[in-house]
Amino acid sequence: EELGANVYIAKAPKHCYIMYRNEDNYITGGEEWVNLELTTHQYHPSSWIKKDFMICDSAVIVGTYMTPLTNIETIACQLADLALGYWKKYHHYNQFTYDCANKSLKYYPNNPTAIIIKGKSLCYSLQNYINLYGFNPNDPYINSLIQDIANAEYDLNMTYLTESNDSIEKQRKEQVIEAYKYTNKYLKQQSHEKN
Repeated sequence: EELGANVYIAKAPKHCYIMYRNEDNYITGGEEWVNLELTTHQYHPSSWIKKDFMICDSAVIVGTYMTPLTNIETIACQLADLALGYWKKYHHYNQFTYDCANKSLKYYPNNPTAIIIKGKSLCYSLQNYINLYGFNPNDPYINSLIQDIANAEYDLNMTYLTESNDSIEKQRKEQVIEAYKYTNKYLKQQSHEKN
């Protein structure tokens, strides 16, 4: 952006990268976008990202993944990441995590991270309320929370989020290790060339 380039952040499951239009045909093969992966200092074709992260076409069509985010959507992602960081540090959900996720979803409704945090924050509120007042199936507040949790689950399903399993997680961890190896090798090579 400082150079005046039209660049965007794009999301993949548990990942983000930079996209810009392939106006100079830097990438051959009819690619509309150049996908810049800063972790490995490489350009990746869209087909590789879809395959590697197991992203279904529906998730791309609805704008969950592999879609250039606007500046507002990028900030909304950071707000959801703030809530996630809060959870990782304090190990619980509360009104703060709910407010961050809810505000994030106002500007980026297909953000799976924000939807999950919102749903878990609602579950936490429901559990706290039941612990204090007991479970009454006729309590309108309990029913409201249950409906909100169901709505969050529906919203998450509508993102066409790629489900994760042990095999996918293992593959992603191995890819991160390989990316770090490549990056370290690249940086050492750059340092050696400068000397």
